[in-house]
Amino acid sequence: MKPLYKPKLGKKMRVYVFGSGSGTNLEALLRSTGNLFEVCGIFVDRPCNCVNIGQRNNIPVLYMGEDAGKTREERDRILLGMLNRFQEETGAIDIVALAGYMRIVSYPLVEAFEYRIINVHPADLSILGENGKRKYRGGKAVENVLAAGEETTRSTVHLVNQEMDEGKIIARSKELPLKDYSPSDAKRVQEIQKQKCDWPAYAFSVTSIAQGRVAMDDSGILCFDGKQMKEGVDLGALWGDTKDPAILAAREVTGE
Repeated sequence: MKPLYKPKLGKKMRVYVFGSGSGTNLEALLRSTGNLFEVCGIFVDRPCNCVNIGQRNNIPVLYMGEDAGKTREERDRILLGMLNRFQEETGAIDIVALAGYMRIVSYPLVEAFEYRIINVHPADLSILGENGKRKYRGGKAVENVLAAGEETTRSTVHLVNQEMDEGKIIARSKELPLKDYSPSDAKRVQEIQKQKCDWPAYAFSVTSIAQGRVAMDDSGILCFDGKQMKEGVDLGALWGDTKDPAILAAREVTGE
C-alpha cells in the first residue's frame, strides 16, 4: 500500500494551488493548514482574486496568459516547466490542489504528478446514471442536480486524471438539503455549497493526505486508514469525531 504522501518528521506537506476565480476554496485551505501542510505556491491562468490572496499571504504566484500554447497539452508542458523551475528553487511540490481552476488538466501534468492532483467538485460523484457513468460531472453539475430533483447534494474531493471528474474519490461532504431550491437557484446553491460542502471536504482531504492516511493499495483502490473506500470517506459519518485532526480541520472552516 502506497500513501499519496508520506509524512516527513518536522516538515509540512507542500501544497501548490491552481486557481482561476474568487479564491474562496484557496482561502479555506489557508485557514485549515495548521502544522500539517502549507500552501507553497499559487498558479493562475487569468487575472483573479487568487493573485490578491497570494500577495496578502506572501505566497509566490505564477501566471500564464491565455495565449500560451496552441493545445491543452502544449500549454500544460509550458506550465510543467514553470513548476519544475519553482521546485528547483524552493523545494518539491507534494500535492497539487485545484481550487476553482477552470481548465481540464492534461497528460503532461497528470503524468508528472500522478495520484497527486486533487480537485473538489460540487456534486456527489458516487451517483451513477443509467449508462453506469458518473451522473453529475462537468461545469453544470449544480444545475443538473437541481433539475433532476435530487433531495440532497454533496461535494466530492477526487484525484484528477485525464477524464473530467472521473478520478478516484477521496471524500464526500455532508449532505446539503435541496428541498427549498429550484434549478433557477443554482448560483445561490453553489455559493452555499462552497461553505457547507466544498470547504470542509477539501480541508478534511488535504489534512488526511498530509497525515499519510490516504493510500493506494496493490489493486489500485484508494484506502483510508488502511480500509478500501471506493466511494470515498463519508464526512457525515465521521462528523461527530472531535478528536480526529482532519475532522477538526473540516469543522473549523465551517465555523463549527
